[in-house]
Amino acid sequence: MPLVNQTSVNDRHNRPSVLSRVLLRSFFIDDGIPRNPYAIRSVHIFNKNDHIAPNTVLGDDGLISEEGAEKSLMVFGPAAEGGETFIASNFDEGNYTGEPIDYAEPDFSNTGTSGIYNLGMTPGEYAVVLDGYNAGLISGVDRVNQFIVQNTASSTAEYIDVWTVKFSPNSDWQVVINDFELFADTFVTLTQPLLLTAKNKLFNRRIRLGSDVAIKVGTEITIQNRDIDEATKNALKGSSVSGVEIKMHKHNEDVNLPARVLVASSADVEVTSDNTIVWNFDTTDLRGKRPGDTYDEGEEAPIFNDDDLGSRTGTYSIQVSYDLIDQHIVSPLFYLIIN
Repeated sequence: MPLVNQTSVNDRHNRPSVLSRVLLRSFFIDDGIPRNPYAIRSVHIFNKNDHIAPNTVLGDDGLISEEGAEKSLMVFGPAAEGGETFIASNFDEGNYTGEPIDYAEPDFSNTGTSGIYNLGMTPGEYAVVLDGYNAGLISGVDRVNQFIVQNTASSTAEYIDVWTVKFSPNSDWQVVINDFELFADTFVTLTQPLLLTAKNKLFNRRIRLGSDVAIKVGTEITIQNRDIDEATKNALKGSSVSGVEIKMHKHNEDVNLPARVLVASSADVEVTSDNTIVWNFDTTDLRGKRPGDTYDEGEEAPIFNDDDLGSRTGTYSIQVSYDLIDQHIVSPLFYLIIN
């Protein structure tokens, strides 16, 4: 399950319930490269069915009109007293607390729960958290129109999140529209023990040394109970894997080296809506501890000795482990070649 400043949230693609904290991410990519936009002014939430036609919320300038803003069910903005929209510390993920404020009306800083956050300071990755758990206690400030919007996006329905963005200092403001759905609940009742299996598949087979790539491991979930209806099976198959850890080993053929060396172990992974596990790996990081190496306070030393690795090219393996409903799954080793 993803985290925002150590608070668990549920991604928009993982069947979020109306009572969950829903992570609404938007990835900004410029010519194939993740980049920060110059500024983000707001994120408005609307009921999708009520606003299928863009002109119900957008004005002649292509931006959210005052009349449209009044129909929003929630609004998020930069955490800054002066309403600064350019990307700076006002988008820090650390501004998110997950806790509603203690008084009726928020100040005009969108702090705590109604901010826009640059996740992990990763270029181009921004998010808001739609909090159904504390729905009636959460409010955001629409600084353009100078009014407060209390979160009322708390019923089962399809919604749109409308981001008002400026991509460069000299560009015009424009909107980016995404969609998501909230579900009544994610509970399923059965009259028999659940029988399921999970199979994994590594999509990467060959990687060139020097590249920085996304290692992708697919997950296929099979429900073996014959007399469970298809709707229930589909709901169970949509369950998200959690507690994911990935390990990478180098396999040496040289008899003078250890047969298998653990070169990486990480829980810093992404899980897509179809339960594909994604781990970003930079092959230039294949450097172990060497005699005389020193490390600054807080800096982690490599987990292997450099002399144990031999050539950086060769055969490696990937293994994932994760929780799925009431089971803990450990995959077999999947082999890939770095050449």
